[in-house]
Amino acid sequence: MKAELRDKVLVIPIMLLFVYLLFRLVDTSAMINNFPFDYANDLSAHLAKLFFLNEYGVHEVVPYWYNGFSYNLFQSYPPGYYYAALPLYKILGNVQLATYVFLLLIYIFGFVAVYFLMRDISKIKRIALYLFFFANPIAIGYLLRLGKLPEITGWLLNLIIFGILIYYKDRPLDRRFLFFIPVYSASLLSNVSSFIVMSPLILGFFLMKSKKEKIYIALSAVATLVITSFWWIPFYLSSFKSSLGSEAKYTYWLIENAPNTFFTFTMDKLTTFVTSSLLIILFYFYIRNKPKKELLLFLPIVIEAFLILTRIIVYFPVYNRPPPDTFNIGFILIASYLFLATDYPERIRKMMSSSLGIVSFSVIILLVTFTSLEITPTYPRLGSIERETIGLLPFVEGNFIVLEDNVGTYGSSYSRAYYSYAPIYYNITTISGWIDQMLLEKDAEQINKLLNGYTEMSSEEILERARNLHVGSIILYDEDCARMEEASLIVKKTEHVCLIYT
Repeated sequence: MKAELRDKVLVIPIMLLFVYLLFRLVDTSAMINNFPFDYANDLSAHLAKLFFLNEYGVHEVVPYWYNGFSYNLFQSYPPGYYYAALPLYKILGNVQLATYVFLLLIYIFGFVAVYFLMRDISKIKRIALYLFFFANPIAIGYLLRLGKLPEITGWLLNLIIFGILIYYKDRPLDRRFLFFIPVYSASLLSNVSSFIVMSPLILGFFLMKSKKEKIYIALSAVATLVITSFWWIPFYLSSFKSSLGSEAKYTYWLIENAPNTFFTFTMDKLTTFVTSSLLIILFYFYIRNKPKKELLLFLPIVIEAFLILTRIIVYFPVYNRPPPDTFNIGFILIASYLFLATDYPERIRKMMSSSLGIVSFSVIILLVTFTSLEITPTYPRLGSIERETIGLLPFVEGNFIVLEDNVGTYGSSYSRAYYSYAPIYYNITTISGWIDQMLLEKDAEQINKLLNGYTEMSSEEILERARNLHVGSIILYDEDCARMEEASLIVKKTEHVCLIYT
């Protein structure tokens, strides 16, 4: 008789996590009527790019961002999510509504994938696996709250891939395995970071299979590269002539000290330590009574966890690029499966299945949920600063920029969010935007000198540099408005916000 984790241990944690996930999804519905202007979001960028795709198509020059510097849509970013969401946008006609509906579909399809692919564990454990993955604090804070739609899409696809590998780990490959190819291709086209983090699992699957099956798996990987070559080849070639080649290596956050963002960096170090350690420990218990092929399946991703735990990952090209939370989410997925599918020693199983074990596990989940509520704010509603700023947009002439000294200083507003909102709702262009990796470094440098260094300039210098960059209108706040008012440059002014023409 298998000494598996008893289902009753999971009932209360499942209820707690389900209520929490439901609360977060309902709260996020505020995006339908509240454009995301807060500084802690990626959502506004994805709303704009979906709008751009509908207007211009793929690899076309988009005039709204970096005007005059040839911003090509998706030349520096995978297009998979936007392809998938575009039909909804065309049907619903509202980019915010379409995005929210697509988000709900991701969570629904995620449940379907877990429920029907993870048949080697009980039904209640499948529900627990789904909630451990989608309702954990990192997934809520990093994916849902920040609005990382491409990465959420990528994780849905990686979840399906993981389910396929689990299904076939004890079965010979058949024709249905061909479904792996389009899903793996869509994963690469949706989010490169999650694709990189989960790829060691494909290597493990390759190692555990027979020689004949290894050929099928290798051909499937080659087919994926061929299918997605229309995107990754231009992406790779363009990196040699733009600032994309110097893109940040986010794992360096794990070995650096950053006093100005101490909390974020400390949390990254703490969470990666916890998730990688947990994965390694659970792998030890899981593999004790399993055949060698099970060892081979999970060994590559366990090695990846060890590299994160020891911080050696920073010296590995490609693998030092994904953010720490992307590794965290991948490790949580694998660790959750191992936790639920392990044949524990009888003593440990009895301890976890006892009344004390059930209460302790439930309390841990409750504390984790409350911590997530405390750390991760709810979806923001429009405030006075946002209303004042967008109220000035109808008066903008030519390209515009928003100058603010520090992100988040003025309420919750983030200048880049206005660069997304203005094109969608007012057909306004800007010399800035969200993604500057495709700019030549000299062009990016000229733009950033104004956006980041304007506080050291006089009003005349600001105007001169703005004119050189073909800026027609500038939006500023409070003290900066006072500086410009002294020079009699204000065109429109509200309580906290002003507009000037160059």
